[in-house]
Amino acid sequence: MTTIRIGTELKKAREKKRLSQQEVADYLNVSQKTISNIESEKSLPSLIHLISCVELYEMDLHETLKKIRFRGKITITKKDAHDSTNSTLDELKIFYERLIKEKDTQITILELNYKELIKELKRVNIIDNNHPEV
Repeated sequence: MTTIRIGTELKKAREKKRLSQQEVADYLNVSQKTISNIESEKSLPSLIHLISCVELYEMDLHETLKKIRFRGKITITKKDAHDSTNSTLDELKIFYERLIKEKDTQITILELNYKELIKELKRVNIIDNNHPEV
């Protein structure tokens, strides 16, 4: 059986942030039992959940991954590898789509703020009315 001590690291980080398992579960859209199983090393987080936790806890992903330790023999069948790869790719796609959506929202807000700033600067005659608004 393979055991990864990442659950222990995630538990320490969660407690340091003073978050409950339920708060983390809500953030990840999973059950509290899932968080409990991960933290008690009964199951492993998916890649997307691991990355999301690292972000939530403001951990360094590289340092966190260096702390992972495997014990026991790891056996991966072709089917497991194929299923795992497809699942990981789907999770990464969802993760990056979420990031892109968040960035698009931030850009829209910045554009609106910029337009309002230009209008105000024109109103108080700091810039002339010929200045483009974007």
